[in-house]
Amino acid sequence: MGTWLRAAVLFGVVGALLLGWAQSAFAIAESLQERGRTVGIVDGDTIKVNIWGDGTSTPRKVRLTGVNTNEAGQCHAAAATARTRRLTLSRFVRLYAIDVASHSRDRMRRTVYARQPDGTFKNLARRLVGSSLANASPLTDEWGRNSEYRRIEDDKKPLGRRIWDKNACGSGPQGGIQIRLRVNFLGDESDESVSMTNLDDQTLQLGGWWVRNTSPDRYVFPSGTRVPPGRRLLLRAGRGTRTGLTHFWGANSERFLDPTHDQTAFGGAAFLVDPQGDIRRSLRYP
Repeated sequence: MGTWLRAAVLFGVVGALLLGWAQSAFAIAESLQERGRTVGIVDGDTIKVNIWGDGTSTPRKVRLTGVNTNEAGQCHAAAATARTRRLTLSRFVRLYAIDVASHSRDRMRRTVYARQPDGTFKNLARRLVGSSLANASPLTDEWGRNSEYRRIEDDKKPLGRRIWDKNACGSGPQGGIQIRLRVNFLGDESDESVSMTNLDDQTLQLGGWWVRNTSPDRYVFPSGTRVPPGRRLLLRAGRGTRTGLTHFWGANSERFLDPTHDQTAFGGAAFLVDPQGDIRRSLRYP
């Protein structure tokens, strides 16, 4: 066997082993917990499922693991809800989790696979991120899909479609203004902060804009908030009294958790959103 052929065979074997390891890692991370049928849609990332064998006919709310769609009334929310309805309503679903007890408030937290017309089951959250209707929202406990959804988002974001289109919700205020976004995730809520530096030669009018993390939690800048050219506004996550260009989110827990560098692949993000709902700047870490 020639040298090049031996190398090709070896490469193929190694590739197959790596692929098998990756697939088995997901299998170990998550396991099938429930089966059922989708009977209602709450919004883009929450559905109602009649779970088989749970001893009740009452549907359970199921929150998709690892992604976040915009809240009702916000730009893109209706499109995400319509996509989820089209992909899941009245269809059989399989629900996966690392921990069967995983919840988000009154909702079970699950990776949802919905049956398609061809008989296959497709990951709903993956399809929402892939269609740019949801952002990746990594979790420290249900971490099995963190790196997968992050990779999909990284691929789709440069295309500038839907939630990544800065003008999708209409031509926003000060459309061409240059802003630098930075996140300090070290420490607790008293140390964490997001900074917005005005790199333009015009004053940045931030009244009505908001900052959020990967969840719906957000801080809305009050009317009259201005950042002069070359200046920086600092938004601290904790509590305090607003003075000048220093604002306080008022959080009593961390908003930007420390990233991990192991198989959990946990990380966070900050999004700066204009009053119309367009993401004007975003920054992921690590």
